[in-house]
Amino acid sequence: MSRPPQAALGLLLALLLLPLTGWIALHHRDAPAPDDGDLSLAESTAAAGENGFERFAAAADAARLPHDEATWRRFHAFRAGRTWEPDWISALVAENATATALLRAGVASPSFAFPRGDPPRVGDARMHTLFLGQQLVALSGAQSRIALRDGRDSSALELASLGLSAGRRLSAADNVDLFGINMASAFQTVSLIDLEHAARSSRVAPETARSLAALLESSRWHASDWRRVWALEYARVRAEILALDPSTAGWPSLLLPNAYRWHPNRTAGALADLYRDQAAKSSQFCADANVLREGEPLPQLPTASAFAPNALGDLVVGQVRARNYDRIQRNRCQLETQVSLVEVMIAAKAYSDSEGALPERLEDLVPRYLDALPLDRYDGAPLRYARAEQAVYSVGGDFSAAGSGAPRGLFDAREPGLSLAF
Repeated sequence: MSRPPQAALGLLLALLLLPLTGWIALHHRDAPAPDDGDLSLAESTAAAGENGFERFAAAADAARLPHDEATWRRFHAFRAGRTWEPDWISALVAENATATALLRAGVASPSFAFPRGDPPRVGDARMHTLFLGQQLVALSGAQSRIALRDGRDSSALELASLGLSAGRRLSAADNVDLFGINMASAFQTVSLIDLEHAARSSRVAPETARSLAALLESSRWHASDWRRVWALEYARVRAEILALDPSTAGWPSLLLPNAYRWHPNRTAGALADLYRDQAAKSSQFCADANVLREGEPLPQLPTASAFAPNALGDLVVGQVRARNYDRIQRNRCQLETQVSLVEVMIAAKAYSDSEGALPERLEDLVPRYLDALPLDRYDGAPLRYARAEQAVYSVGGDFSAAGSGAPRGLFDAREPGLSLAF
């Protein structure tokens, strides 16, 4: 009596599985290998004798800097203006005069190529060179405070800006990798802080403000630099994905044939499209590039995608996207906006020194103190100015110009800005 129902159930399952197997058969084939040549980078064959990085390495070898944490805390307290020990700093400067001169020679070298190698690790020569280079930049910033106290304003501002030129040279270097890119940003950030502090502590002439604005503009990264960042990140992530073993993945589509759920070429193509999209965004203001706002959650993949062709591949690319590359785009806009903010702060300081008060509008800084107003790189508009609150600020990563009377800082992710209370 039970056989007819069993037979009916078997027939029903067969009828259900037949279209499923046919559907799988139609979709199991992988796509052709993707053409990602536009994401590859040519390597340089620059002559070693002309390589400015070798002078950076020589500077690191010549550096005579403190190693213990207590001494570095003492050093940074001086840089932050919390202590005043000019004799000690001057002695450090004298001990590192050769190293700093070599660093400057590297910046001025006719060619600059980053050494090829594996990803950096503790003890890596490139890591050693760049960390000591960053410390030499910080020492130059500390020296600028002494120059200010001695009344050598122009010399102080030049000392405070060493990291801008060094970071720009490194970011644009042939063969630079992601570690070198990150260190270039660190060099420039150190100098932006020192330059801001130096300008606040000195009388800034109109011509000095214009010269510093030109220097800051020349230190900016270009869209091509950011496209290179994405190409480097793409190469790293693609190598990780090609090494994946899809048989170890835990996902409902494991019930489906491997050829259906994991298409290497289709996955690589989707990954390349993701990075092309990010590279294209690098030439746009964040508000125009469909970048997620600060704090906005990432959209979730639909459940149905678990049973779509190349389900595992789509999951992997979705996880790559979930690393929140929009945050990297916001970091790009923040770095560029930090440069704009320091430019305007220096020009406003020069205006205040000359006129005895802050300008009524930022437009009053042009053309005597600035050739043109630098833009807020988040949305492409001029920076926001609150004269009553003595502040200049950006819309920031939330793209909202809330505006408050509280002093702002360069590293405020939601609304970076600077106090103009001189």
